[in-house]
Amino acid sequence: MSNDHADASPSSASIWLNCPASVTQARSRVRRASPYTREGTAAHEVAELMIHGFWIPDEIEVEGEIVEITDEMIEYVQVYVDYVEKRKREAIVFETETIIKLDWLLEPIWGTADTKVIYAEDNKTVLEIVDLKFGKGVPVGAANNPQLRVYGLGAVAATDDPDIGLDIDLVRLTIIQPRIGGPEPDSETLRPIELYQWGLDVLEPAVQRIAASDPTEIPGDWCRWCVRAGECRAFADRTTLAAQAAFDPIPEKIVGGLTNNDLSAILDKAELVTAWVNLVRAEASQRVDHGAVIPGWKLVPKRAMRKWIDEDAALSALHEAGVPLRQVVKAVSPAAAERALKANRLGLNALDGLVKKESSGSTLVRDEDPREGLALAAESVFNAIE
Repeated sequence: MSNDHADASPSSASIWLNCPASVTQARSRVRRASPYTREGTAAHEVAELMIHGFWIPDEIEVEGEIVEITDEMIEYVQVYVDYVEKRKREAIVFETETIIKLDWLLEPIWGTADTKVIYAEDNKTVLEIVDLKFGKGVPVGAANNPQLRVYGLGAVAATDDPDIGLDIDLVRLTIIQPRIGGPEPDSETLRPIELYQWGLDVLEPAVQRIAASDPTEIPGDWCRWCVRAGECRAFADRTTLAAQAAFDPIPEKIVGGLTNNDLSAILDKAELVTAWVNLVRAEASQRVDHGAVIPGWKLVPKRAMRKWIDEDAALSALHEAGVPLRQVVKAVSPAAAERALKANRLGLNALDGLVKKESSGSTLVRDEDPREGLALAAESVFNAIE
């Protein structure tokens, strides 16, 4: 392969299935890394290490940046690992970080599936793709998920090889998103013929448009994930209209105050506008960084943050200066304490009564988010809003 990523990759299928320009006008362009994508990449590397029983480092370098491997990350990744290891125990075929190719299409499509497993269930042979989603901002569902369907289609086609000798009865496409969905998997189960039909009806027409170099920009909810989002004229036009609709004054509503429906409508549009502004800022920053001039704007260094050169030496210096260690050393997290107890073959009951789970607050999300809504206390329902 000429790149590490296909121009039309499974992970961006929700974009290019809808908008051919996302590929044809952005050939070989790599999505800019963000702290969130780097964190997700690190989480996937940790998952791979855990599944195969390897040592987990304190930090991992991702695209030139260091990502700290926290106990919280390990605890969330463990949810995915537990599910995968359960499947592994019953597997006929078990593979992780598997390259899946759809090499019969006009546009090359390939990508890496987190886990592919084949097992027997109720006298049927099931092929399952398990995908770890580490994000916590947007819930990702398995139903009609184009990325997983591309993986499933490619995996079934490869398994149909006569040399393998397995007839797949069902394809299960599963997402584990522990920071939103918790330990419960979200799955879609299809017959292979249903996947092949989706490939004919949806996938192949989109691939044909891309192979024909169709430059059409088609804006939609998928735009915020596109590599061209900060420069796309169609997305800019759509977002500008949304902003106008959200913020144009309506005199009678201003007098009476915003209703709950008004707030809902503004939140729907503000989410899109905020994402677009962030993407435009990122596009401008990248251009300036490569020598372009954006009138009225420049890049400056971020505020420098102090950090230890050597944490152990700093602790020793504080101790020698007379600061009690209990004032500068905090207890390790419950997850780290559990790992230490297990490593020393000690019982976990040493922590009984010492650990609690406590949310740091609340966050506003859309109704389709799978997390259960907060039950409001009676006093909050009846207190007037000043």
